[in-house]
Amino acid sequence: MAHYHVLYNPLAGNGRGKTDVKKLETLLAGNELSFYDITAVGLSGEFFAGIPADERILVAGGDGTLSRFADAIAELDLPHEIYFFGCGSGNDFLHDVGRKRGGDPFCVNDYLKNLPAIVIDGKAHRFINGTGAGIDGYCCAEVNRRHVETGKDVSYKLVAVQGLLYGYAPGKATITVDGKTHIFEDMWMAPAMQGRYFGGGVMAAPTQERLNEDGTVSVMVMRCRSRSRALTLLPSVIAGKHLKLTKHVTVLTGHRFEIEFDRTMHMQIDGETHPDLQRYQIRTAKALAEDRAAKEAVLTR
Repeated sequence: MAHYHVLYNPLAGNGRGKTDVKKLETLLAGNELSFYDITAVGLSGEFFAGIPADERILVAGGDGTLSRFADAIAELDLPHEIYFFGCGSGNDFLHDVGRKRGGDPFCVNDYLKNLPAIVIDGKAHRFINGTGAGIDGYCCAEVNRRHVETGKDVSYKLVAVQGLLYGYAPGKATITVDGKTHIFEDMWMAPAMQGRYFGGGVMAAPTQERLNEDGTVSVMVMRCRSRSRALTLLPSVIAGKHLKLTKHVTVLTGHRFEIEFDRTMHMQIDGETHPDLQRYQIRTAKALAEDRAAKEAVLTR
């Protein structure tokens, strides 16, 4: 028998998290379960120090919940086995690793190591699946707004179609990757991807491997002038068949990205929105470690 310390998000799955997590009592029957509301506890070193090393931590929620947890423990050297029970609304992480919502919990220690980060005003935020500004940030913000207003589930893909038709306007993006600068006019999206999916099943980066040996991240840029052309591109992006459309799609792979737009935009980090951002950086785990070593070298001179 194992002891699981279950960190659940009651807001996951459009507010069904508190109910969904009770399924663990059946899935893990015979084990000891302790439940904690992840929105109420402080995910600090002190909290985790109170959990014996031979007991297990289980995160229950969606992509945003797992992302928040991963960011909180990024600087901690936890000895525990960490498990995940997917009960969110989008579940892109589950799609990427071949699991299903509500399925058996599984160990995610390997997936939480060496995560990339988006750096905003000098602060690094680790992400699990992807992050970006453009229509993906717009869609996440709009989906969240409509859900708060109506209390109902909102289709990301429907919001994306509406954004392409009239809600979102493309902009100019300047992206420097590992020292080489690219300029894209009429940019509709430019997500930085650790996995393949965002937005509840949109396969933005079909060739990205989250555990790739080099630890690189992919930024997929989609650009075109007309709304009608953007709308015709969307099905290909959803299905992951857009990479051959090289006139409109570019994939940049590397360790260090400097990204700037010609105006402020909504940013999404694993589906969680951040408004009014115009510039940010993407750093892989390798780049973050190099930056940390360089700062320590300066301090010891």
